[in-house]
Amino acid sequence: MSKIDLKPTHTIFMSKKHFVHGGDVQAISSSIPKNAKPMAHKPIALGEKSGHMHIVTGDVQLFIDDQNTMYASVGDGGATLQHVHESVFDGQYNSNKIYQKADHKQVILKPNTDYKFGIHKRYNPLARHWEASKD
Repeated sequence: MSKIDLKPTHTIFMSKKHFVHGGDVQAISSSIPKNAKPMAHKPIALGEKSGHMHIVTGDVQLFIDDQNTMYASVGDGGATLQHVHESVFDGQYNSNKIYQKADHKQVILKPNTDYKFGIHKRYNPLARHWEASKD
């Protein structure tokens, strides 16, 4: 196993995949499917009540596939997964600026790496299905 350093948050051990975890959003290094289309920058996840959002900033292009799964292709300049309140975000997705955190620290995404994003889900036993976490 190789050591992966995810400063400034934590260190984990995995095989060849790069996995990052930022609250309700996770990302793992992955190829981007051929059916995925480039998309305009937008939050990866929005808080329904809190005004918090997970955003990816820096040298990055977002993609979405036909299953609504989001991907990111990080360029030479690197990128950051950030959890911020909408009131502090100035809309500069292409900037490497670190914004004031909302609940947890930012996570650095490796340069020249593609990622697949996932949103944490919880099982609702009454409805008998999985549903996205609510903020």
